[in-house]
Amino acid sequence: MEKLLLKPKEAAEAVGVGRTLFYRLVKAGLIPSCRVGKSIRIPVAALRAWADAQVSVQSAAGGHK
Repeated sequence: MEKLLLKPKEAAEAVGVGRTLFYRLVKAGLIPSCRVGKSIRIPVAALRAWADAQVSVQSAAGGHK
């Protein structure tokens, strides 16, 4: 069974950024997160949607070539 929630470290690795930057993005509210007890978790579906939105934004702005 595929995980529905990722630890921040796992999510950072999945999108290819460092843990510190990932926590900054979560704290800024740019990446959706939820709490399970005292732990922060990132919903996989929300992470995929965020990544897709980043691609769309960059494509609309001329993005990287």
